[in-house]
Amino acid sequence: MKQMQDLSFYEALSFGTTRIVCRLKSGGISTGTGFFIYLNKPEGEDFKPILITNKHVIKDAEEGTLTLTILKDGKIAGTEKVEIPFSNFESFWIPHPDETVDLCMLNFKTVEMVMTRTGKQFFYLPLVLEMIPNAKTVSHFDTMEEVTMIGYPNGIWDSYNNKPIFRKGVTATDLRLDYEGRPEFLIDMAVFGGSSGSPILYANSTLQPQMGGVANLRQLYLVGILYAGFQHRANGEIKVVEIPQTQRTIIETSVPNNLGIAIKAEKLLDFRKMLYGE
Repeated sequence: MKQMQDLSFYEALSFGTTRIVCRLKSGGISTGTGFFIYLNKPEGEDFKPILITNKHVIKDAEEGTLTLTILKDGKIAGTEKVEIPFSNFESFWIPHPDETVDLCMLNFKTVEMVMTRTGKQFFYLPLVLEMIPNAKTVSHFDTMEEVTMIGYPNGIWDSYNNKPIFRKGVTATDLRLDYEGRPEFLIDMAVFGGSSGSPILYANSTLQPQMGGVANLRQLYLVGILYAGFQHRANGEIKVVEIPQTQRTIIETSVPNNLGIAIKAEKLLDFRKMLYGE
C-alpha cells in the first residue's frame, strides 16, 4: 500500500480515470473512459470533483458501473477495488449545454451517495481547473506537440491493479487553431473503441537552475477529450465515427487510420458556468 505523496508523476495520473461499463437498452454492453476534474477552487466553494465523459458513451445506458481503487487507513490499497453500480445510468449525467459538443458530466456527490451503501472509501486524483490552458498558454504551443492519452481502448485495462492504458502520440492539427472551425483538434495516435472520454494531456519537462544544481519541472496541461476517430470503409469511404466499445456483431469492414478527434478542454469551462455561474 502507498500514500499519495509516494506516487510518481505518471503513477498519480493513473488514478484520474475510471473505466465506464454500460448495459444498454438494446441489451448490449459498451465501455468508455471517464476522468475526474475539479472545476472550482476551494475558497468559498464546494470543493468536489466532477466526472467527465462523452454523451454517446452513456447514451441509452440502463445500467452503469464505475471501478475505483480502495483506500484503507489513508493508504492506497493496491489491487483492491470496488465497483460502483448505477441503475438508470444515463439519467444521472448532465449534458453539455451546447448540443454539438459531445461531453457530459456526473456530479461526484452522486458517486459518493452510491458509495455510502458499500461502507468503503475509495481513492482518486482529479485534474484541476488550472490545467486547462488559457489563451496565452495556447499561443506558445507549436503546430505539432507530443501528447499523452489515458483510457481504456477496446475496454482493455489492467483489471488486477485497476489501471488504465497510457498511449503517446502527437497533435495532428495545430492546437492554436479550431479544426474545421470547431473547438476541436486532431491527434495522430491509435484510437479504438473504449477510448471515448479519454483525457489528452500535454506534459513538458524543463530544467531550471537552482542552488546546488538544477530542478526538473513538469508542466502539465489538459488540452482535450477524445470523442471520435476516422475510419476507412472497405469501399474506400472515409467516415467519422464515435468510438465507444460496444460488443455487437460486425457487419461491415472498417479500418482505423490512427487519427482521433478531440474536443478542446476549454469547453469544460461551460460546465463550471453551469455549476457556479460566471
